[in-house]
Amino acid sequence: MIWYPGVVVAGHGVASGRCKGDQFPGGALALQQPHFAARGLDISPYYQGTINVDLAPRRVELVRPQLTFPLVTWLDGYPAETFSFANAAVRHGVSDYPALVFYPHPETKPEHRQPPGVVELLAEFIPGIEPGIHGAVGLEAAEMRAV
Repeated sequence: MIWYPGVVVAGHGVASGRCKGDQFPGGALALQQPHFAARGLDISPYYQGTINVDLAPRRVELVRPQLTFPLVTWLDGYPAETFSFANAAVRHGVSDYPALVFYPHPETKPEHRQPPGVVELLAEFIPGIEPGIHGAVGLEAAEMRAV
């Protein structure tokens, strides 16, 4: 695992359902969860929101993610999206927490895109994680990297 320093940034609030006028009641992750489970990935142990960490000036690149689910139709009337997941970890203070990179492929994501240096992570609830906190993200080099 290679560790990259970064800063937690505010996301769009779509994954957790916290954005104003949320078009995805309960959050997009809650709606996507059964579709991922049907394909063999149980995200229920993770907090139902993402931790967004900006690794700029680096940008994240998929290498060979652990899992890729092509063109998942997770909501009627909404375009299908491709999702990849890679093993990762979050370092907050003196503790490391296992995580998964949650990577909605930008070419299939109609809105709410992230800057190229922001990595979205699924992890257990981590007390004290909030925008502005400095930490680090560990990425499995064979699956994803920050260049």
